[in-house]
Amino acid sequence: MSFATDLIAELERATAGCPIPRVRALHLPPPEAAASKNGEFCALELDDGALGLSYVLLGGILPRLAASDDPHTIVGMDALQLAREFAAPAAGAGGDAEIRRTLGFAAA
Repeated sequence: MSFATDLIAELERATAGCPIPRVRALHLPPPEAAASKNGEFCALELDDGALGLSYVLLGGILPRLAASDDPHTIVGMDALQLAREFAAPAAGAGGDAEIRRTLGFAAA
C-alpha cells in the first residue's frame, strides 16, 4: 500500500456511518501567483467549515486548474469521494488526473 491508499482507508474507517461533508467552494490563488511563490496553495472549503490545502505550483497545476471545469464540478461533491482521487493511479494518466489528485489531497 502507499501513503495515499493508507490515508483513504483510514478516512473511510473513521467516517463509516457518519455524514460526509460536501465541497462548498474551491479557492484558487490569483493567476499571477503561477509565476511566483505568492499563492502556492489552493483551499478546498467543505460545508462543515473544514478547509483543506493543496500545493498548486508544481507541474503547471495552477493555470491548468484555473482553466478547467473542476472548480465548478466539484462543488457539492462528497468530500470522501473527492479524497479518493488522491489515491487514483497516476501513471500515464495525464493532466486531468494530476488535477484531480491535487484536489483529492486537499479533500483528504
